[in-house]
Amino acid sequence: MDKEHKEHSLIVRLLDTRAAVFLFATLIVVVLMLTGTIMQNFWRQLWPHDHWLTVERLDIPHHTAGSNPDVLFRRIVPEGSAWYSEWFVEAHDTKTNNEMTGCRGRGQAYMQPGDVKLKFSLNAYVGSTCKLPPGCYELHSYWYPTIGDWRRDRPIPHISNEFCVVAE
Repeated sequence: MDKEHKEHSLIVRLLDTRAAVFLFATLIVVVLMLTGTIMQNFWRQLWPHDHWLTVERLDIPHHTAGSNPDVLFRRIVPEGSAWYSEWFVEAHDTKTNNEMTGCRGRGQAYMQPGDVKLKFSLNAYVGSTCKLPPGCYELHSYWYPTIGDWRRDRPIPHISNEFCVVAE
């Protein structure tokens, strides 16, 4: 083999080696990025409820059937935590072993850090008309934090005060 051919062959091998190393390094970076995302989502599932949200108050006053009372709601989202939430609400009859009453709904909101006090109607909170017959109830609420395509598997639950609906 002549000297020129030998040098050309060496350069081709070096280039092939560099390309292989580059492809291998790229593959490692991609695997590490995917592993990091998977692990981050895994750890998010294990974070306690208060990392996401603390519900300090969810109170509904006693009221007459057919009325739409105000719901007093206070929630705290810790600093450094902002996310979308989907929530589900169900009214449970406290006198019949917490069987669901058919008054249920859902909603969505962007949760920003801070201590927020809200006041809105029962129908607005539930997201539908909630006509409860006379009796005593609790609202069971479940929030599901969502960041991008990721959604927490376990809900953040909260049960309101017991409130009674009386006949008109």
